[in-house]
Formats: sequence, C-alpha cells, structure tokens
Amino acid sequence: LKAMNLTSVCFQVRSLCDAMYKSSYEPWSSALTGTRGSNPGWDPLAFVVEECHKRGMECYAWFNPFRWSTGTTYNTSYDQQWRNKGWILTYGSYSVLNPAIPEARQHSLDVLAEILNNYQVDGVVFDDYFYPNNIPQSSSAADYSLWANSGSSLSIGDWRRENVHIAIREFHALIKSLRPDVRF
Repeated sequence: LKAMNLTSVCFQVRSLCDAMYKSSYEPWSSALTGTRGSNPGWDPLAFVVEECHKRGMECYAWFNPFRWSTGTTYNTSYDQQWRNKGWILTYGSYSVLNPAIPEARQHSLDVLAEILNNYQVDGVVFDDYFYPNNIPQSSSAADYSLWANSGSSLSIGDWRRENVHIAIREFHALIKSLRPDVRF
C-alpha cells in the first residue's frame, strides 16, 4: 500500500458485533479463525496500527455499530446475553443491535471507547449504521411495541431514523471526549 502512495488504511475492527482485536466486550471474529470467539493468538489491530505508523500511514478503525448477523445465528456467551436482553432486532436474515435500546447503544459506545483507549488509531469509519432494509412499519415489525410504548410523536420510520441520529451524536461526542485528534 505504501508503494502505491496510499496514505491510510481502513481496517475493519468490528463487522458483526465481533472483534478483530483483543476485546473485553465482544467475541473474536470468525473472519480471523473460522470460529466465532476463537482467539487467533495475536492482535490484528495492534499489528496493523504499528505497521501503518512505521510507514507514515494512518490507520482508520472500520466499525459497524449495529450489525450482528447477515444470516447466521451466533451462539457465544456474548450472543446469548444480547439475545436474552432483547437487544437483537431481526428482519429477514439481517439482524442488528437495536439502536432504540439505550443499553445496546451504550454497548457499542463501550466497544468504541475500548478501541480508542487501547489503540492509536487515527480515525473511525462507520459502515452499516441502519436498521434492516425494508423492515415493516406496521404492527408486524419486531420493534413496533417499543416504538408504540416510546411515547414518540414521530412515525415509526422517523423514530428509527432519530434513533440512528442519536447514536451517531453519541459516537461523535465519545470520540471527541476521549481522542479529539481522531477523525470521524
């Protein structure tokens, strides 16, 4: 990458509520070893940050704040805990940590804080910060009762968008409070 005159690397640190670094909040990613929760025996993010900085390149943590699954039902102790708490929202084969649940949002904030506190990343890039595509806006939606009981005057679609806006504001505030030098 350096030979190609690139100045930065976007390294995915969290793809499916999993970790491509040593995390105290989430299981190791199956993308590393083939098995969710299986320790690869090294810290990929530490390696990438170090190698980028050796070459005068920046390293951006590529972070999916909500995506949990695109069709696989994970069963680590972490995954069981999130399901038991009711944090997982599924439509079709796509599942996310529900951005309407403050504790689920806080979990993602805690994950990002862990990265910012433990790794000298230069920036954070977000991907997949949305609800499942085409999720119903009727009483058949898995989050309908949460919306109905929220007291919101917004339509369910606008309420969902507002939940994402809240989360993005929270992520921005966290980054600026912990590491104002980090690009977001």
